[in-house]
Amino acid sequence: MEQGGNVDGARVARVATARPTAQLGTCAARGRINHVRHCGQYRLELRFTDGTKGTIDLRERIAGRGGVFAALNDPAIFGQVKVDREAGTIVWPNGVDLCPDVLYSLVTGIPIEQPKPALSHR
Repeated sequence: MEQGGNVDGARVARVATARPTAQLGTCAARGRINHVRHCGQYRLELRFTDGTKGTIDLRERIAGRGGVFAALNDPAIFGQVKVDREAGTIVWPNGVDLCPDVLYSLVTGIPIEQPKPALSHR
């Protein structure tokens, strides 16, 4: 296991890195989640369709939050996370899901690229 760190408020342990792709910043080029395992508390082990895998700690993104995240403060409910194969991400029984691109970025440390504005021709 590679040494991890903190990325955007989540504790990350990098296990493997993504294989390079031509358009890593686009949604279609990023891996989708095909496996999740609850590792206790707010930690999840994720595996993506491109072979990337890693463990993230979502405590800072979930703990103490209200609204749709309130139910996930219960470890029994947080541990019921599953893969939504159609969406390619993780989902909980109350319908909360997280963006797979954000999760991929947290695992790999590769930032999500913002689309560049189109150049206007005058």
